Amino acid sequence: MGKSAKEPPMPDYIGAAKQTAESNLEAARSATAANRVNQVTPWGSLTYSQAPRKFNQSGYDAAMMAYNSQPQQATTGGYTGRPLSSARSQSEYQQIKADMNRLQPSQQASRGNAPSMGDFYEGSPDGGWTAEVKLDPMQQQLLDQQNKTSLAMGGLQDSMMGQVRDSMGRPISMADLPTISGDYAKTGYDAIMSRLNPQLDDQRKSFDTQMANQGITLGSEAYNNAFKNQSQSANDARIQAGLQGIGIGQQQQNQQMALQNQQYGLLSSMRDRPLNQLNALRAGSQVQAPSFINAPQQATTGGVDYNQVAGLQNQYNMGLYNSKVGQNNNLMNTLGGLGGAAIGLFSDERLKTNIQRIGTHDTLGIGIYKYEKFGVPEIGVLAQELEKVAPDAVSMHVSGFKVIDMGAL
Repeated sequence: MGKSAKEPPMPDYIGAAKQTAESNLEAARSATAANRVNQVTPWGSLTYSQAPRKFNQSGYDAAMMAYNSQPQQATTGGYTGRPLSSARSQSEYQQIKADMNRLQPSQQASRGNAPSMGDFYEGSPDGGWTAEVKLDPMQQQLLDQQNKTSLAMGGLQDSMMGQVRDSMGRPISMADLPTISGDYAKTGYDAIMSRLNPQLDDQRKSFDTQMANQGITLGSEAYNNAFKNQSQSANDARIQAGLQGIGIGQQQQNQQMALQNQQYGLLSSMRDRPLNQLNALRAGSQVQAPSFINAPQQATTGGVDYNQVAGLQNQYNMGLYNSKVGQNNNLMNTLGGLGGAAIGLFSDERLKTNIQRIGTHDTLGIGIYKYEKFGVPEIGVLAQELEKVAPDAVSMHVSGFKVIDMGAL
């Protein structure tokens, strides 16, 4: 087709998105490094460090050697003559050299790009951070002594375990406690009555002597009344003695139970003593979990947003498509009123597509081409070429496109 205004190059949305993601990642790396602040205190210091990335020099040298060993074969980008090394004359040499100078730089060598040094670094630029805590010498000495003491006490636990096993293997039984047996109430009653009975016997004798002295005979009403009172008094004394015996028995039983509980507590304490000693050792030798430093908040960054990139790409393609559709519609509207015969006179190169030269005009010496015009295959000449050799045979239509006089051919 003829010369026309070119559409602007398509924006590299993916490249821009990748560059943005890389910039965000670099900013996150800088923020991470800035947050790793070393600290120095009277008790010690905290130092951050990052393992350096290692450059694989031998691998890079081997790749460069392989790259340099490849022959640099020039290409012609469509030139079909002999290669430079086979030029036999100065004129051929100059022609080949001129053709090669017109090539794009990317066409002048076919062995590809040289190895990049960045591809031969080992390790990630985002990993390998280390936080190291160093105590002041005195603080370190105190920590070592504390750990040594805890370790020694921990060793005693092994010897105490045997004692705990033996103690726990001997449970306390009732046979180890004082026995509570017997009728303590009866024992108390008997003890009281052993003292009361002689007194009651003396009282009975005194009663009999009194009755005889008063002349009151046995079996008389006066005797019976007096004997009744005497018997009630003796019976009250026996009842009181029984109640006292119960109280004394209860006291004795309580004392026995208290003694039994005391003995049980003593035996329990003796049995639990090895276990308590072991627990005391364990409490004094507990291993403290190491306290690690919480690293500052790691900066984060997002990757490439391919969905957004695809949307922008689609917007650009649709805009370009709509622009071309509008241009074609304007052209067709301009030519629509000319009619079939008039359209046949148009031979402007800008209206033709798929142009291929198939011969040369015998008289004029210009090219004869096959092409498509408005989607219809045709064979003819180009108005722009005809205008150079026969200007009178070409004219400009009001539409801005060139038409030819078919009689001039």
